[in-house]
Amino acid sequence: MTPTNEIENTIAQKARKFLESKGARVNSDGTREHDEMMTIVLGLAHFVAILAADTLASTESSQHQRLSEEVLTGPDHPGRERHFGRPQPVCYPPNATSRIIGLEDIFLRNAVAWADLVKSRDRQGFSERLLALKEKICEK
Repeated sequence: MTPTNEIENTIAQKARKFLESKGARVNSDGTREHDEMMTIVLGLAHFVAILAADTLASTESSQHQRLSEEVLTGPDHPGRERHFGRPQPVCYPPNATSRIIGLEDIFLRNAVAWADLVKSRDRQGFSERLLALKEKICEK
């Protein structure tokens, strides 16, 4: 929680008591610490979404290509709230194993390429690769 005035502080204290009564651990950060933490969390989420979309768009599977667009734009269906609930075990069909390994190889190559752009602070290269990915997804 990051209250910035007395009214928010009062609400935050009530929320803290409620959440702690349910067993939650509540942290109170200053606005700077909160912003730094959220920058990391949101940056990592965007990075992984870009990697997933790039990986799926790099395959020949039309299902993967459709998924790549959804990964970039977000799910748009009535049950999407379910995806943020408790993780469920996944069972892959026996013939899917080789495809998953192939996707893993593409994902790892893409991770290195995108990470190199980020590490080198190559905004132009990052923007060009992202634009190329969006064009690849739109043409399919």
